Amino acid sequence: HGGLISAFADQALGRAVWLENGNRPAVTFQLSVSFLGAGSLDDLLICEVELVHRTKTLFFMRGKIMSGSRPVADAAGTWKVLHSG
Repeated sequence: HGGLISAFADQALGRAVWLENGNRPAVTFQLSVSFLGAGSLDDLLICEVELVHRTKTLFFMRGKIMSGSRPVADAAGTWKVLHSG
Protein backbone atom coordinates (compact mmCIF):
# COMPACT_ATOMS: atom_id res chain seq x y z
CA HIS A 1 0.00 0.00 0.00
CA GLY A 2 1.44 3.36 -1.05
CA GLY A 3 0.43 5.16 2.14
CA LEU A 4 2.26 2.64 4.30
CA ILE A 5 5.42 2.86 2.16
CA SER A 6 5.30 6.69 2.27
CA ALA A 7 4.84 6.70 6.05
CA PHE A 8 7.73 4.24 6.43
CA ALA A 9 9.99 6.45 4.28
CA ASP A 10 9.02 9.55 6.30
CA GLN A 11 9.74 7.76 9.57
CA ALA A 12 13.06 6.23 8.44
CA LEU A 13 14.45 9.41 6.90
CA GLY A 14 13.10 11.55 9.74
CA ARG A 15 14.72 9.28 12.33
CA ALA A 16 18.05 9.61 10.54
CA VAL A 17 17.67 13.41 10.68
CA TRP A 18 16.92 13.17 14.41
CA LEU A 19 20.12 11.19 14.98
CA GLU A 20 22.26 13.44 12.73
CA ASN A 21 20.85 16.51 14.48
CA GLY A 22 21.89 15.45 17.98
CA ASN A 23 18.44 14.09 18.94
CA ARG A 24 16.81 17.47 18.29
CA PRO A 25 13.46 17.73 16.51
CA ALA A 26 12.88 18.51 12.84
CA VAL A 27 9.73 18.39 10.74
CA THR A 28 9.14 17.04 7.27
CA PHE A 29 9.16 20.01 4.90
CA GLN A 30 8.88 18.03 1.65
CA LEU A 31 8.73 14.31 0.83
CA SER A 32 8.58 12.62 -2.57
CA VAL A 33 8.15 8.87 -3.02
CA SER A 34 8.51 6.95 -6.30
CA PHE A 35 7.06 3.44 -6.25
CA LEU A 36 9.25 0.95 -8.10
CA GLY A 37 7.81 -2.46 -7.28
CA ALA A 38 5.56 -4.41 -4.97
CA GLY A 39 6.35 -6.22 -1.77
CA SER A 40 4.45 -9.16 -0.32
CA LEU A 41 2.46 -9.04 2.90
CA ASP A 42 5.12 -10.81 4.97
CA ASP A 43 8.20 -9.13 3.38
CA LEU A 44 10.69 -7.36 5.63
CA LEU A 45 11.24 -3.86 4.24
CA ILE A 46 14.52 -2.03 4.85
CA CYS A 47 15.19 1.64 4.14
CA GLU A 48 18.76 2.50 3.16
CA VAL A 49 19.15 6.18 4.15
CA GLU A 50 21.58 8.78 2.82
CA LEU A 51 22.24 12.32 4.05
CA VAL A 52 22.60 14.27 0.79
CA HIS A 53 23.24 17.76 2.16
CA ARG A 54 22.85 19.73 5.36
CA THR A 55 22.59 23.41 6.16
CA LYS A 56 22.11 25.09 9.53
CA THR A 57 18.33 24.67 9.33
CA LEU A 58 17.65 22.06 6.62
CA PHE A 59 18.47 18.40 5.99
CA PHE A 60 18.21 16.93 2.49
CA MET A 61 17.74 13.16 2.64
CA ARG A 62 17.36 10.26 0.23
CA GLY A 63 16.29 6.68 0.86
CA LYS A 64 15.79 3.42 -1.00
CA ILE A 65 13.20 0.99 0.37
CA MET A 66 14.14 -2.59 -0.35
CA SER A 67 12.52 -6.00 0.03
CA GLY A 68 15.57 -8.23 0.04
CA SER A 69 17.41 -7.34 -3.17
CA ARG A 70 14.25 -5.93 -4.83
CA PRO A 71 13.69 -2.16 -4.83
CA VAL A 72 10.20 -1.18 -3.68
CA ALA A 73 10.47 2.63 -3.59
CA ASP A 74 12.81 5.60 -3.73
CA ALA A 75 12.23 8.57 -1.44
CA ALA A 76 13.70 12.05 -1.19
CA GLY A 77 12.85 14.81 1.21
CA THR A 78 13.77 17.90 3.14
CA TRP A 79 13.50 18.34 6.92
CA LYS A 80 13.40 21.69 8.74
CA VAL A 81 15.16 21.89 12.09
CA LEU A 82 13.00 23.21 14.93
CA HIS A 83 14.54 25.69 17.34
CA SER A 84 13.31 26.03 20.89
CA GLY A 85 12.62 29.43 22.35
